[in-house]
Amino acid sequence: MMSRKAWIQKVHIETIRDEVEPPPPQLNSRFNSLEAWLHYICNSDQPKIPILTYEFDIFFCQPRAEFVVVLVGFNTYGNYEKIDFEPLDGYYLVPKSESENLDYAQYNNLLTKKLQTFTKSKMFKESNLAIAETLNLCGRKIWSHE
Repeated sequence: MMSRKAWIQKVHIETIRDEVEPPPPQLNSRFNSLEAWLHYICNSDQPKIPILTYEFDIFFCQPRAEFVVVLVGFNTYGNYEKIDFEPLDGYYLVPKSESENLDYAQYNNLLTKKLQTFTKSKMFKESNLAIAETLNLCGRKIWSHE
């Protein structure tokens, strides 16, 4: 009788993801509202290739105590998530009037609601953003192409 041995190997596949760069220290935004910035994003810079996921991230910048929203486009290549799109004006410096007295979690909730409202707009539906599979805020899906 033949004896058989089995080996069990634990395999861990890790996804490698490009990091979103923090905003430049002397950032000045030419947009006076999130809506104006989103209008610019939808009507100017266009990616050269289709984008799978658009990611909004929030940075809290010291010592100015201001929030900055950034947008990048990711594509997945095997286990590598690569930034394939960065708009020329991809950073939005949030005016103090929009974020005054809000902590990071509160501003994240406010931005989530604003972006979810935006995804229902005609501007969004006719933009390249709506062609992507998902729209994320800080790694959390807020819209998907269904």
